[in-house]
Amino acid sequence: MAETILVLPKNLAIDGDSSKNGLALSAPTVFDVFDTHIASVNKLRRDLMNELDYARESLSDSGLANVNSLLFQTRFLGRYWDDFHDSFDEWRRTNGGCDQGQAL
Repeated sequence: MAETILVLPKNLAIDGDSSKNGLALSAPTVFDVFDTHIASVNKLRRDLMNELDYARESLSDSGLANVNSLLFQTRFLGRYWDDFHDSFDEWRRTNGGCDQGQAL
């Protein structure tokens, strides 16, 4: 029994017009949209940390010391977490360094 295997057409247009029997890879993908949302959420999270600074002003001395300690530890860990996410987001944005044209 013979098996049919589909192959890419010879006139495949990459980053071109999809009406020419090709793929338009220059348009944003679902992953691009997702990456944009991740960046937005990361910014909101950092903005929230800044807003906590303003909330600390109404605390007692002992409460302020506790919040300062918590915020210091959170920011210390948050920097590493942000660096990891930024690196991962960049890796995903570039498809792990994969050249889509070469892959096709």
